[in-house]
Amino acid sequence: DGQTLADKIQHYGFERGAYVQQFSVVNDAMLVVARAYLIRSQDGRAGILAFRGTEPTNAINWLTSAKTEAREFYGRGRVHHGFHANVEALWSYIEGAIRDAVLGKPPAGNGATTGKQPQLEPLKHLYITGHSLGGAMAVLAAAKIFRDDAFADWRPYIRGVYTFGQPQVGDAEFAGS
Repeated sequence: DGQTLADKIQHYGFERGAYVQQFSVVNDAMLVVARAYLIRSQDGRAGILAFRGTEPTNAINWLTSAKTEAREFYGRGRVHHGFHANVEALWSYIEGAIRDAVLGKPPAGNGATTGKQPQLEPLKHLYITGHSLGGAMAVLAAAKIFRDDAFADWRPYIRGVYTFGQPQVGDAEFAGS
């Protein structure tokens, strides 16, 4: 959870601590169990948007992965419906948090944080990551940023997308665009 991550963040390379916001949406009927974290460095300039992977004992996560019908993605191919639905369920929280980070605002809302809430510098570097289901969600979040002009101002901040054990997200047209 967000508080555990915040408590351990110094061991992951943030020697001075960091701010962790957790976003979570659970809707069993829609086959959505999605969780993401925005981790910001102590000064606010570096951020990591991390998506949680499949929880092995969560049947809804497995059904999400099995919901494989394809859906259009910004006119550039088709993507896995279940993965996309999870990203969309979290997107309003992610959007608000990143917009605040770009403005240098401290984390707000349903997040666990380490340290006090000082003035932060605006976000300058954003990395996106995830494992398994979270890796698929990371790819779709990055693709959304690069394909939806509403998020064009975020593009210069993206420094990398790192996924681990990520399943196939879309068709050949999506992959090639």
